[in-house]
Amino acid sequence: MMNGLTTATSDYPVGETIDRLVAIIEDQGWHLFVRIDHAEQAHKEGLELRPTELILFEIPGSARC
Repeated sequence: MMNGLTTATSDYPVGETIDRLVAIIEDQGWHLFVRIDHAEQAHKEGLELRPTELILFEIPGSARC
């Protein structure tokens, strides 16, 4: 963990990994703000980008001031 960022490897493709993570977030009752597929947006602009997605979520009660 570095500055609140955790990285991990997955045995699944990017899309499936994110689908599984989103399912866990929803099953736990956490708040999913957004899921952004950067590669899809790049493709729409005629660019290539390896599979890259961003999810923003909040675990209730975890906010710090």
